[in-house]
Amino acid sequence: MVDQFVPLWDVLRPTPPVVPNAEDATPPEEAIVAQIQDDDTLSRVRRFRAGLADALDAAVHSLLREIAHDVLGRELLLAPPDVVAIVRAALDRHAGASVITIHAHGDDMPILRDAGMECAQDAALHRGDVVLRLRSGTIDLRMSARMDALLSA
Repeated sequence: MVDQFVPLWDVLRPTPPVVPNAEDATPPEEAIVAQIQDDDTLSRVRRFRAGLADALDAAVHSLLREIAHDVLGRELLLAPPDVVAIVRAALDRHAGASVITIHAHGDDMPILRDAGMECAQDAALHRGDVVLRLRSGTIDLRMSARMDALLSA
């Protein structure tokens, strides 16, 4: 059986009501054909709905990511990220870990140094991005990594 595309409005178009009349009684063969057509229509509607659900599932993640980036971008225009609070929170979560270096964007360095944190300038980072290098590993606090963590939660 080859599926043929049928627009949803054709499938859902209301049919005129049938008024039962002894003279217009449907022969049993026609009733069976009508039932088969109704089953086929329901099958098409179910396949169409499943296709829509699959398309929505595929698109929702990328749409959510785009919306989050737009909102975050507007927020960052209003106020720069608080890199000192970001670094302190990460260090509190990893209390006792030995910090080797704190890498930050050049524009964020004075703020971190004023807070008593020694850091190294990293031109590959954007403003608000921080990478902590610990003896036990690296903590990626770049905006994109934090966004991915939020969206995957």
